[in-house]
Amino acid sequence: MVQEVDRHRVFFEASADAMLIIEDGLFVDCNQATLDMLGFDSRKSFFSTHPADVSPPNQPDGRNSFEKADEMIQIAMEKGNNRFKWMHMRQNGEVFPVEVLLTAVPYRGKTILHVVWRDISNRLKLEEDLRSHRDHLEQEVAQRTEELEKALMGARLLGEAVSQSGTSTIIADAKGKIEYVNPAFCEMNGFEPREVLGKTPSLLNSGFQDEAFYQEMWQTIRSGKIWSGTLKNKRKSGELYWARLKIAPVMNDRGEIIHFVGIETDITDYIEAKDKAEKANKAKSSFLSSMSHELRTPLNAIMGFSQLLKMDKKGTLTELQKSHVANIQTASEHLLGLIDEVLDLARVESGKLVFNTTSVNIREVLDDCLTLIEASHNSLNVQVIDETPQDLPFLNVDPVRLKQVIINLVSNAKKYNVEDGKVYLECKELDTNQFRLMVRDTGLGIADDQRDNLFKSFHRLGREESGIEGTGIGLLLTKEIVEGMDGAIGFESIEGEGTTFWIDLPIYDLHSTNSPSSVGRKKQA
Repeated sequence: MVQEVDRHRVFFEASADAMLIIEDGLFVDCNQATLDMLGFDSRKSFFSTHPADVSPPNQPDGRNSFEKADEMIQIAMEKGNNRFKWMHMRQNGEVFPVEVLLTAVPYRGKTILHVVWRDISNRLKLEEDLRSHRDHLEQEVAQRTEELEKALMGARLLGEAVSQSGTSTIIADAKGKIEYVNPAFCEMNGFEPREVLGKTPSLLNSGFQDEAFYQEMWQTIRSGKIWSGTLKNKRKSGELYWARLKIAPVMNDRGEIIHFVGIETDITDYIEAKDKAEKANKAKSSFLSSMSHELRTPLNAIMGFSQLLKMDKKGTLTELQKSHVANIQTASEHLLGLIDEVLDLARVESGKLVFNTTSVNIREVLDDCLTLIEASHNSLNVQVIDETPQDLPFLNVDPVRLKQVIINLVSNAKKYNVEDGKVYLECKELDTNQFRLMVRDTGLGIADDQRDNLFKSFHRLGREESGIEGTGIGLLLTKEIVEGMDGAIGFESIEGEGTTFWIDLPIYDLHSTNSPSSVGRKKQA
């Protein structure tokens, strides 16, 4: 009997699982594995403790550990055993999960409980990892399935869109053999799908483009780049047409070209309309130029004779006659200005307006313009106020054209002003290495519904019946001149309060040479 007890004790002590004895609800014995698991130094310090004493206050289900431990013990006493999971706590406060087996054992006329704890931290972690991995796989499968369904739906929608598109579409394999054409291609070129499948797009060649053109096209798309351009193609009927074509290579995951997609648009009507417009514009410019020259010849004669009459060295003219001669001169000068504007407009539209850009002292240009403006007729008694500083930068512009721009803007500001109004000249340097000149007036302003027409030729913004002279050419010409000098023009206006026009022009780079150069460059607009 003693030997049997000894054998049980050896087994009890040697067990890798924590083994304990509960009597009357308290621990009365344990093995070394229990002490190691909980972090106790000796059995003596552990004995007479309640299971709740080595547990957190509450279990994962929220129940009080003390109450639940007594309940688990009672179940084991009644049923003979009880297996369950429990959260215990080490001496250092670390909480860990164990699987508990309580077994009721008769001992010396009473029932005690044999307790086995098995730390299941690793098992639970493994189960959690497996569960997480399974959830991840399920999520991945669901996501891939959804993506596949979306891709299939997208492919169907794309296929339907291409099929129903009014734009001619060709899909060819990596060798350039046609695999698909949509109905728009067939309608544009007159072919049935069976007539082109397996063939190359060269069946559309018109002979208008040379071999080098097509070599450059294929070299571009075979290098993985998109090619776009305009070419003349031939329909099945032999009819030629202009097309705008874009070809894009399609690659697989390895970067290999597997298909080419071509989008073709018939632009024959556009090309023909553009050609007609260019011819009409050229004819108009030619007519304006010819007409202006024809008008200038007799006008010069009129101006010359009126100047002779005005001199009146013999004093034979009456005051009324002198007034008439002055009117002839004023009208002639006005007409000459209009002719010059028409000639400049013709040059702009034909691309023959030449700019001689150089380094220009804007201060000198402004002073010259102000002198000319002050000498001009001013029926409204408008005052021009120069608020620009004396020290101004050099600009890289055409000085003659710049004077033309400034005089035109200031003249307009005076002409469309109110009686005793003001015109202010202001300026500032911009961060973009540009100089901004502003012409601000206190005049009539520009109506909101007329602003889109501001820079259109022969458009006077509803002032045709105002009695104010003008042709509607000046602002358009001003815009073309400013942009021809690499500048920009804009405006702000409040109807009834006034308008501010501004021009931005490039500042001459003083670091590019030792001194401002008087030798400029010619630029044709």
